[in-house]
Amino acid sequence: MKTYNIPILWTSYQRREIKAENLQDAVKKALGQFLSESDELYLEDSFEIDGIIEEEYPDESFDWNKIL
Repeated sequence: MKTYNIPILWTSYQRREIKAENLQDAVKKALGQFLSESDELYLEDSFEIDGIIEEEYPDESFDWNKIL
């Protein structure tokens, strides 16, 4: 019998409660927390903020270029 190494990809969804002065700072802190967690299976650059954030904070925005 042969042995096969089968890659399986899945998505996990989390919400993080972040204390911050504004949305830009909150997103930056959330990203920092997420990336500081040890997960050897994390696919580099696969982190993203759900687009629902625009509906939840319609009067604020964030700029990825200032975060990354």
